Amino acid sequence: MTDTIKVAHIIESLGRGGAERVLVTNLAHIDRRRFENHVIYLFDGEDFLPDLEALGIQSYSLGMRDFYDWRGFWRLRRTLKTIAPDIVHTVLQKADIYGRVAAASAGLRPILSTLHECPYNPEVFIDNPALNRFKYGVFKRLDRSSARWCSDGFLVASKNTQNTLRQYFGVNDSRVRLLYNSIDLDRFDGGGEAEVDRIKRELGITKDDVVLLNIARLAPQKGQRYLIQAMVDVCRALPNAKLIIRGEGPLRSDLNALVHSLGLEGKVLVPNQYGSPEEVIALLRLCDLFVFPSLYEGFGVVLAEAMALGKPCIASNTGPIPEVVQDGGSGVLVEPMDPGALARAILGLVADPAAMRAMGRAGRKIVEQTFDILQTVKQLEAIYEEFAVRAAEH
Repeated sequence: MTDTIKVAHIIESLGRGGAERVLVTNLAHIDRRRFENHVIYLFDGEDFLPDLEALGIQSYSLGMRDFYDWRGFWRLRRTLKTIAPDIVHTVLQKADIYGRVAAASAGLRPILSTLHECPYNPEVFIDNPALNRFKYGVFKRLDRSSARWCSDGFLVASKNTQNTLRQYFGVNDSRVRLLYNSIDLDRFDGGGEAEVDRIKRELGITKDDVVLLNIARLAPQKGQRYLIQAMVDVCRALPNAKLIIRGEGPLRSDLNALVHSLGLEGKVLVPNQYGSPEEVIALLRLCDLFVFPSLYEGFGVVLAEAMALGKPCIASNTGPIPEVVQDGGSGVLVEPMDPGALARAILGLVADPAAMRAMGRAGRKIVEQTFDILQTVKQLEAIYEEFAVRAAEH
C-alpha cells in the first residue's frame, strides 16, 4: 500500500438527499494529500456532481435503470478493478448490495458500509401500501447476506442504528464504528439576508407571521400528513401561523389535496422550488420553528442544520432522533403520528419565546460539540487508516 490511501465510494445516486450531502461534505474536508477519492453512482441524479467536479474528484456513472439492471454489476466490477482502491466504501442499501458483492468478487478488500439507518424497521409499512413486500424481503435477504459475508466493517450514524444492525444483521460490535453525520458550520454562519427576503416576498410571508418549517422528502416515512392535520388546531389558536413544507417526492399531490380538504390554503405552503443549498439555508434562517414529524428516521441531518442556525426543533421521539434533539433542551420530542401532540408542542413553544431562544442556543452548542465536520472527518480518516493498515498486514 502506498502512503496515499485510495478510496472508492459507491452510492446510489448524487441526487439531493441526506446521505449524498454527508458524502460530499466529508469529501470536501478530508485530507486529499492522504486520501485519493473516487465516487461511483448507480442511478441517475446528479445534483451534487458539480460539487465533486469542483473538488477535482473523479466520478463514474453506471447509468443503471433500476436495481434489476444486472449489467450494472459488471460495469461496477470493471470500474472497481480499474480504480484498484485500497478501500471500498458503500453507502445506502442498493449500493451496499451491489458494491459489497462486486468488490468481494474482484478480490478487493477491505469493504466498509455506512448505515444511515436500518431499512428493516417494521415502521416502513406504515402509511406505505405501495411497498412491495416480496421485493422488500428479497432486498432484506441480499442485504443481510452481503453484509455478513462481504463487509469487513460498518460505519453507523447513530447508536440506534448500531443496535438495529446487531438485531437484523447479526453483526458483532467489533466490526462497527460510530460516526455521527456532520455538517459544515461555516455554511451556516453569516450572510443570506437577501435570499431570505426574496423567498419571504415570493411566499407572501410578513413580519407578523409565525413560520413553521419542514424540509424532507414528500414520502410516507416523513409524516407530513400528520403535521398538516396538526395545523388545523395551530391555525385556530394562532391565525398568523404558516407552515412551509419543502421537499420532492411522490406525495406532493396528496399533501396538496389534504391542505385543500382541510381549508388550509395560504396557511400550509408546499412549494416546488427553493431546492438549492443556498435556498434551503435561507428557508431555515427565515423560520421560527423547525418541525420534523418522521415515522422513522436514520439520523435527520436537517435537524442538525436547523440547530446550527439556532432554531428550536419539534421532532418525533423515534429511532436516533433523541441523539440529535434533546427533549426539553434543544427542542421537544413527541410521539409519531399524533397531530394533537404536534399541535400542543407547537403552540406551547410559540407561547414561550424565552424557551425558544434558550433551545436555539442549546441546539447550536450541541452541533458545535458533536456534529461539526472538522471533528468527524478526523474520525473518518482514522477509520480508513485503521482498516487499510489491517488489510495490508494480511
